[in-house]
Amino acid sequence: MPRTGLIYSNQYLDHVTSGDVESPARLKAIMSVLKSSQLWTQIQHIDPYQAPLEAIAACHSKEYLEELRGLAQKGGGPWDEDTSVGPTSFEVARLAAGGALAAVDGVMEGTDGVRPRAWL
Repeated sequence: MPRTGLIYSNQYLDHVTSGDVESPARLKAIMSVLKSSQLWTQIQHIDPYQAPLEAIAACHSKEYLEELRGLAQKGGGPWDEDTSVGPTSFEVARLAAGGALAAVDGVMEGTDGVRPRAWL
């Protein structure tokens, strides 16, 4: 029977912002609970990859991506009223987008025993 895939990288913890809900502590707590449960051995672990900018541009404009990358390169700051960007947020976002692509690949192609479901 196909297993549910979990796409995760410790690099996701590098998305450090000004203490909002996207805190690495939140992700660490979630992963700690998963790792201490029986579910951890039952899921298929899949590594994300850096999504090509061309793939991300299918959803976001070139200007949007340039603005986000520029804010990250300047050390980060507020993106909008409830979203912050950190110095590594752009690269971590590319990794997360690649995780979404890996999940879709796994579901559609049945790779890594993931079909028909995956978690990001």
